[in-house]
Amino acid sequence: MPRPGLKTNNPSMVISNDANSKEWWDAMLKRQTERKVHLHRMCETKYNQSVLPLTEFIKDKKRLYSFYYIDKFKLMYSFVHKVGSTNWARLLRTATKGRKLKRLYRLSKREALWRLQNYTSFLIVRHPLVRILSAYRDKFVEHHIPHYKSIGRRILKKFRKGVTKEELKRANNVRFDEFLGYIAATRKHQGNTHWDHSILRNKVCLFDYDIIAKLETGDEDTKFILKTFKMDGVVTLRSHYQNYTGQQDVVRSFYSQIPNKLLNRVIHAYESDFVLFNYSMSIP
Repeated sequence: MPRPGLKTNNPSMVISNDANSKEWWDAMLKRQTERKVHLHRMCETKYNQSVLPLTEFIKDKKRLYSFYYIDKFKLMYSFVHKVGSTNWARLLRTATKGRKLKRLYRLSKREALWRLQNYTSFLIVRHPLVRILSAYRDKFVEHHIPHYKSIGRRILKKFRKGVTKEELKRANNVRFDEFLGYIAATRKHQGNTHWDHSILRNKVCLFDYDIIAKLETGDEDTKFILKTFKMDGVVTLRSHYQNYTGQQDVVRSFYSQIPNKLLNRVIHAYESDFVLFNYSMSIP
């Protein structure tokens, strides 16, 4: 896994303050190896899935939906909502001088295959419970766009006893426990890109990603990604990872109000993301 052509779970862990040192680079390569080995072992032993040959992988274009690419940097980014994705999209647009990111599935199979074979790919993940909370706050607390108000009405109809016509009309006060009940109920309800599973949307068991970054180690992983693509002198990513303790307080505040039975149902529903990325099945 050489640096130029690159084909721990402890959020507070700092490998080294010097991102230009060989020690730092070697430690980051080791981290990536450990993450990938764990992922593929779990895919095979627990979910009976393994990496497909690329010629087989591209046969179903739906597998390519999450992929964006930048030819200039030979970069392939698999988009995941609620993992700092908006900031990454902004960064990548800056690197391409404002050009819109290109989507892999719009290419011919031949062109898509060539890029999958020759570009370096990366994916960013996040603790499932934190990602779910982020999706809830974004779509049902801070913003109330029509599509999610429609989902909100479905949630209220099914999970709020004695819901009034006025509440259904407004659909702007979905509680967190109601949202969790909704996404834990069926596979269909989990199928929104903002809270979907990576095993389904990003095909993490079927495609061999070069880099798996975690939001919990975001500062280090971001530096590693930028250096891998030689973008560290071109753009900088605004840090959102330093106030981890404050984020933990918010997460614990929301989940402290959730009954254990419901919390366990949510964890079970999102088991694959916990298992594949080695996250603890508990409130972080």
